[in-house]
Amino acid sequence: MHAVVGCGSGDSPLNQRAGRPSAEQVNEILASRYAESENFDQQVSAVGGRIRLILDFSYTKLNDEDLEKIKLPEYLTDLNLAGTEITDAGIEYLLNNADHLQELDLSHTKITNACIDRLRGLPELRVVRLHDTGISGDQQREMIRFLRSKELGNKKNSP
Repeated sequence: MHAVVGCGSGDSPLNQRAGRPSAEQVNEILASRYAESENFDQQVSAVGGRIRLILDFSYTKLNDEDLEKIKLPEYLTDLNLAGTEITDAGIEYLLNNADHLQELDLSHTKITNACIDRLRGLPELRVVRLHDTGISGDQQREMIRFLRSKELGNKKNSP
């Protein structure tokens, strides 16, 4: 399953002049396609949870306030926020609203070392892209070690 939603640039968040959807429009699209799909939870269970739901907001003017207005789908697995105006505050929102997130692209954002511990709190996170951010090389290497140890732990615990 794939969902690609874009936002715009300009004076106001999610600029409609560029033909981009507002947060309300994004929520409406997501609700009509995923959140309110009949028996969606059963469909996910039927495939053993092996479903990928992807949102791509890359290189838009999406900011923390915009992100908080978007009702992320429960089964969101991949989120691309590269090149957005997301900061450490936006990561806090993700922590509380993206339990199934496996891949996260934060490249070219305004995040800093302060969000590393929060990223570790995303239980399903397997891949995170952090290049050209305010996160130091040391912290990026530490995140790589953390994700690798998580992966190794999962392999040991699988049948």
